[in-house]
Amino acid sequence: FIRKYNYCDINVALQADSGVLLPVIRNVESKGLAAIAQETHSLQAEVNNGESEAFGHGTFTITNLGMFGVKSFLPIVSDYQSASLGVGTISQTVVPNKDPDSKSKFQVKHVVTVSLSCDHRVVDGAV
Repeated sequence: FIRKYNYCDINVALQADSGVLLPVIRNVESKGLAAIAQETHSLQAEVNNGESEAFGHGTFTITNLGMFGVKSFLPIVSDYQSASLGVGTISQTVVPNKDPDSKSKFQVKHVVTVSLSCDHRVVDGAV
C-alpha cells in the first residue's frame, strides 16, 4: 500500500538537551527557502527552551551531521516516510579545473556529501 500525499511535511533533526528531536515543518512545498530557514531557526529555539509542540510525522527527514565533522552517513528511513536525506560536512577537495583559460589543471572547491535513503516502494512501486 503506497500513500500519495498532496503536501510535503519535512522533519528536521535538531539537537536538544534530551537528545535528537524531529520537529516537523508543514507544507514546505508552498514556502520559499528563506521561510523554511526561518522556521527551522525558530524550531531550534523552541527545542532549546523545551517549548516546541511541532512534532509529528513528516513525509521526509533531513539530518545534518556535518557540524559534528561527519563526512557522510546513511540516514534511516522511518516507516511513515518516503525518504531521508543525510548531509555531511563541507570540505575542500581538489577537482579538475574546467576553466579553459586557466594554466592549472586542478583547483580546490568546497564539496559536501549528501546521502539519500528511500523507501523502495516509493522508488520502484513494489509492494
